[in-house]
Amino acid sequence: MPTFTHYVLSVPVEMLAVAVLALIGGVYAIRSVVHAARMRSDAFELTGRVSKTGWVAMLVVSAMVMFWNVFSLGYSMVTLVIIGWVIVGVYWGSKRTEMDDLLGFSQDGYGENWAR
Repeated sequence: MPTFTHYVLSVPVEMLAVAVLALIGGVYAIRSVVHAARMRSDAFELTGRVSKTGWVAMLVVSAMVMFWNVFSLGYSMVTLVIIGWVIVGVYWGSKRTEMDDLLGFSQDGYGENWAR
């Protein structure tokens, strides 16, 4: 009778890596949405806790890494790669303060620039 260890070892490493990535990203995404809700911001609007700066940076880098993963892992992995990187991107996009500071922008929780 196959054990859990035998099953894990029979799964390709690429699939395990993407599954772990999606799991970690999912935990961070849930945490950031809960945090945004506590801050009374709209977590699902571009003007909420996830700023435009964070979304643009997340989309550009995620697209680059996603295409690299698709070409290296094969086209059968494209759905898992997209899911994993979008989930991680939600967490990364929610780190708006760090992203805005890098680019010299300051926004409050509603997307208003208060540093003019």
